[in-house]
Amino acid sequence: MHLHVRSPWQKGGVENTIGCLRRYLPRKTNLDTLSFALLRTVAKRLNHTPGKCLDFQTPAEAFLHASTGALQT
Repeated sequence: MHLHVRSPWQKGGVENTIGCLRRYLPRKTNLDTLSFALLRTVAKRLNHTPGKCLDFQTPAEAFLHASTGALQT
């Protein structure tokens, strides 16, 4: 996700993503102590969770459609 400094409409999406991450990684979690496998598992779970803003597709599905040119806006 690419953030623009003067784009306040992106703040909600960022805050939502952080909230989702907090389910798996509580505040003040030292990321240096986590295994790559655990981080990959968390990323996989987040990428396979459907979202309303993606018309209830998962981010992985939306990315796949975008990379094939099939994403509708």
